[in-house]
Amino acid sequence: MNLRTTLALLLLTFSCQLFAVTNEFEFGNRVNEQRYLSYISKIRCLVCQNESLGSSRSDLAIDLRNEIYRLMAQGQSNEQIDDFLVSRYGDFILYQPPVKSSTLMLWFGPFVLLFVLLTLLLFRIKKMKNQPTTLSASEQQQARELLNPKEDQHD
Repeated sequence: MNLRTTLALLLLTFSCQLFAVTNEFEFGNRVNEQRYLSYISKIRCLVCQNESLGSSRSDLAIDLRNEIYRLMAQGQSNEQIDDFLVSRYGDFILYQPPVKSSTLMLWFGPFVLLFVLLTLLLFRIKKMKNQPTTLSASEQQQARELLNPKEDQHD
């Protein structure tokens, strides 16, 4: 096999993988395409959970991208699409869920935890400062013995 044939096969292999991963949609203009790409980057893949819908290769992600494209083509706003997705999958699908009673710990939990940890740290430091820094008589005697060992202990 010559170099040209090898390169052609490699190019064909990689291009097939690219076409399998991406969905081809027809957008009326660049603004609609950018809106779509921006929107799918802000939605969580429910299968992968740490990937956006735009970067996930799962079957569910492909289906949701198709659904979002269809809803956008129908003229629905991002908020309407959000409502549709949340009604089906819950607030977890949004990378930035709304602040409400069911998501308060998600939004404020890390700050509360940080505050509690800092408060405990400050109390610990204050307690350490209040401890006596002088040694008792027996501790002083032990320190002297350690620092000045007797001659007969060396033999």
